[in-house]
Amino acid sequence: MISNVYNLGGPPKLYSNYHTVDILLENGLNRTRNILIEIIKKQQCLEVRLRDQNDFSFNYTTSIDWVLFQKMKDEQNLEICFEEFHLQFIDLLKQTILKEMLLKLEQNTETCRMIFYEKSRIKCLIFLIIDLNLTDQKDIIIEMVTNIRLLKETNHNINSELNTTKNALGEKEALLNTALLSHRQMKKKCMEDIASIETAFSLGIERIHHDINIKINNLNKQLTNLSKDINLVKTEHKYQENIYSQAIFQLEQFKRDNERNYKIIDSLKSDIEASNCQKLQDNKKLAEFTEIIMRKDLEIDSLKTQRDELRKDIQEATLIIAQKTKTHDEIAKDLVQANTMLVNFNKQYDI
Repeated sequence: MISNVYNLGGPPKLYSNYHTVDILLENGLNRTRNILIEIIKKQQCLEVRLRDQNDFSFNYTTSIDWVLFQKMKDEQNLEICFEEFHLQFIDLLKQTILKEMLLKLEQNTETCRMIFYEKSRIKCLIFLIIDLNLTDQKDIIIEMVTNIRLLKETNHNINSELNTTKNALGEKEALLNTALLSHRQMKKKCMEDIASIETAFSLGIERIHHDINIKINNLNKQLTNLSKDINLVKTEHKYQENIYSQAIFQLEQFKRDNERNYKIIDSLKSDIEASNCQKLQDNKKLAEFTEIIMRKDLEIDSLKTQRDELRKDIQEATLIIAQKTKTHDEIAKDLVQANTMLVNFNKQYDI
């Protein structure tokens, strides 16, 4: 069984908890005890206490200062410093609670040894060993006196709380008596009200019974009238059934006519589709003819352009020819004049 123990006074406790531990006695026997393990932080050391609340003779203490820690470090090959020793020590204790680490005690007449270890198939691996000595009787007495004083103070506080609770209970009891008295009065009044309600209820029931009889008679009359109306409705329903059968007959005729009309419409659709196909073919041919005409128009426009250009060239050639003809006539005149002059010259030369 493991339970937390709260600090009632003194130096601050870094750890205080119960552990169920196997103890190896000096005679070789094993014994299981529920041991209170406490770690107290003092000025220059760390105090470790082992207590059995059911056996005051089991009371061991050790103070681990820097010197003792160095000795433990050298002997056990520890790889931590003194400042973090208490953290690792507490972590080992927590691991024993979680069954991740094993703890046993070896008790002798004057000493007790704490051994943290793990067990495998081959051997036991020891992590930490702490030697404790029997607590000094003076320290035990001082501790007991302190605990007794704290228990007295706790009892005094509890008695004060009990007195306060008793006073509160007395007040609650007085309030309860007052409430019971008012409850009796209210109960008496309720009984009187119930009696008056029962009287009024009986009178009301008689009136309601009379009204119900009147309403039942009225309902019977209404039922008689309703049966007559139902007969009329039945007659009218038969008439409507005849009309409905005639309407169904006419609907069947309309259905047959519609079927014939649908056939005609289908044939018309076929004709329309055929005409649409023919129209598409005609449109296709028309597009081809239109394209041919457009090409011919383009050729005609090209020929017209060439014709206009030829006309322009002919006009220009005509002008050039006219100019050449005029020039030729002038040259001919000049030649005639030159011939005339030569003739005249020859005549003069002959003379």
